[in-house]
Amino acid sequence: RGPAGAEHTLALSSDGTVRDRRGQAVRLYPEVPKVLERLQGLGVPVAAASRTGEVEGANQLLELFDLVRYFVHREIYPGSKVTHFERLQQKTGVPFSQMIFFDDEKRNIVDVSKLGTEWQG
Repeated sequence: RGPAGAEHTLALSSDGTVRDRRGQAVRLYPEVPKVLERLQGLGVPVAAASRTGEVEGANQLLELFDLVRYFVHREIYPGSKVTHFERLQQKTGVPFSQMIFFDDEKRNIVDVSKLGTEWQG
C-alpha cells in the first residue's frame, strides 16, 4: 500500500484530463486506446503487467483512462516481470510462445524473453 492518501493523488478534471496531485496532466500514448479496442474486437485477450510500487495509482490510472475493460487479467505489484508472466500463464493456460510482450524497459524485455515470449520494445 502506498502512502496515506495515495489513492487520491490522481483525478479526472472537468476538461476530461487526468491530472496528478500537482495538477500536471497524465497522458497515454495516443495510439493506446485504438490498439486495445482493435485487439478486443479481434478477440485477443490482453493483460496488464507492471512492477510498480504504486499499485493503487496504476489501477486508478487504468480506471480513469477507461482502460480496465480491455484487460482480462492484471498483474500489478512490485517484483519481477517473470513472476507476472508465470502467473498469467497459470491463469490463462496460454503458452509463453503465444504471448506478445510490449515494454519500454530493456531489462524487462530481456527477462521475459527468456520465457519464450515475443516482444516489442
